[in-house]
Amino acid sequence: MKIVYVKDTNALEFDKQNKQNTVFAKYFSPGCPACIAMESEWDDMCKDIDDKYNTDLILAQIDPTGMSKLEKTATYSDVDYVPSIVILKNGKKVAEYDGPKNKDNMIEFLLKGGYVKHKMKGGSKKSKRRKSKSKRRKRKNTRRNRKGSGTSNSKSAIDKRDKDDFNFVENERWLKPFLVALNNYFDTSHTITYMETQDFAIRSVDKVFRPKGFVTTPAWEYRADWIECPGKQSIEHYSNCRDSPGFGNRHVPSSRKFNPKYNNLKSGDVRLKNDLKLAKESYDYIKSMRAIDIMLKTPSSDYTRFSIEGDKSDVENKNFMIKLREIQSSQVKKDSYRALLEAYGYSKPVSIEDLREAQRETKKLMDETHDIIGDRLSEKESIAGGKKSRRKKRRKRKFSKKH
Repeated sequence: MKIVYVKDTNALEFDKQNKQNTVFAKYFSPGCPACIAMESEWDDMCKDIDDKYNTDLILAQIDPTGMSKLEKTATYSDVDYVPSIVILKNGKKVAEYDGPKNKDNMIEFLLKGGYVKHKMKGGSKKSKRRKSKSKRRKRKNTRRNRKGSGTSNSKSAIDKRDKDDFNFVENERWLKPFLVALNNYFDTSHTITYMETQDFAIRSVDKVFRPKGFVTTPAWEYRADWIECPGKQSIEHYSNCRDSPGFGNRHVPSSRKFNPKYNNLKSGDVRLKNDLKLAKESYDYIKSMRAIDIMLKTPSSDYTRFSIEGDKSDVENKNFMIKLREIQSSQVKKDSYRALLEAYGYSKPVSIEDLREAQRETKKLMDETHDIIGDRLSEKESIAGGKKSRRKKRRKRKFSKKH
């Protein structure tokens, strides 16, 4: 099995490859909402086929630049709509998938067509004996290693898990302020989705960039590159990405250039400083957004994640995730991003209107209190005045009796 992403740079090479192997091809556009919605399902399908099935299929994603290049070749590229999912043999369309765009249905379609087969379990008695012997040897070796060194299966498991899992505690420094900006952007009654968060991050980071050169790249194209470039370990063979010296040598789309007005900012440039800070936080989010989304949406995997005792950071992240799951389960209107912000201990600042309302209520209460105190004082004065008049009368009587 082979997974390829077909663009204008490798379309001709793909045209040669598909003559030898059957291709399960998805024709898509980065700006198409339906294409974006099925992106995670396609990725999950590729992982499942790789893990559980035997096949010589090429799983291909073909973007608009790749389609335009393939028009000059014999490979099928004349699609009426996107996303279109087809089977290609020798570059010709032999079948089209028009079912639900989810992992299970697509795999079922491939199984029925005989394009993939389940991996065989077990084997002959001899092979089973060999496997059982090799297992016994491995057990003996691991026991010896444990006695000798006191390490390390658990450590390797922790290292493997750490590569896959996102640590919310370690990344609070940039993730929390990004989520605060995201929360302030949307109305409190609105439920924030994964695609809206991705869109907000791309717009925030692209705000500090401008087109490179005189050629204006279509928005859908450089937006797709913003999704891909940050996650690349190396961009040596990836022409659509480059290092940006002005943006800390981060991987950015080749068509975008860092805006020089964000260089050498002075103390008074508060707005520009905030834009640049949010751009860096948004870049970090784009880099980790799929790992974050997996952690937010897979509470069933928490037992596996935290079954191995790790260092202090692992324990802190485990406690954080327990707190996050409690908040998520108590939410009436499910909003994972606001739940995450609440788990970080964030409470929304009081607005100016709320402060004014509180001042009005306080003034009203003080006025009522003053009125009550005034009434009580006047009552006391009247009582005291009555006592004085009675005293005067008594004195007059005594004086008249004497004289």
